[in-house]
Amino acid sequence: MLLLKRFQKQEVHRRYRVYRAAFALYSAVFFVCFLIGIVFATAIALTADGVDASYNFALHWSSRVQGGFWGFALYGFGALLPYFFAFVIFGITVYGPLVSLISAALCAFNAGSYVRVLIGHLYLYRAPFPVAYYVLGLLPIAFAVLVCASFSTAAALRIFTPKRKDSAERAQVFGGTLFCAPYFEGTLNLRFLGGYSLCFFGLLVLLFAFCIAQSAMVLML
Repeated sequence: MLLLKRFQKQEVHRRYRVYRAAFALYSAVFFVCFLIGIVFATAIALTADGVDASYNFALHWSSRVQGGFWGFALYGFGALLPYFFAFVIFGITVYGPLVSLISAALCAFNAGSYVRVLIGHLYLYRAPFPVAYYVLGLLPIAFAVLVCASFSTAAALRIFTPKRKDSAERAQVFGGTLFCAPYFEGTLNLRFLGGYSLCFFGLLVLLFAFCIAQSAMVLML
């Protein structure tokens, strides 16, 4: 029994090795770009343009908070949709890994800049808790974004990596009956597109749920 469990674990690791490698890479890129965004926003804040930016952000944050629970969540969700659609659209093209990398980096940079300006804004009002709740709510959102990026990369590599004779369908992340459709070889793989769409739809629902959770935390409902 122990040998069987070990064998299954090895099979899972082998099957998802591309996904796990992509997730590790994008996580590192996300963290670095998040810090760069904080540094960039800090440098801008020390300039004359930073004063205007801080004033505009104060109006933005006030309107976002006054928008209520759903308004706050929908704004955050809408800001993430361009990245999500980039993952979906380019995940079935040869540009999937590159677009996923760029999208994850831009998302992290914008998130870091947003958090830095939010800290400066709420510091004036001595309100540290909304910042802490916003950052805590940002963690699962970042996780969902990284999952989408990794999934998109794994799909693109699965489609455009030349097949090897010694590779089995069950040993690949997009193998098995859901994605593998031998009768559609060289044409439109309907099973793949169906499974691909269902997976991304589930990730979209998960991302929206995390935005709702962040809204509840920040507004302390």
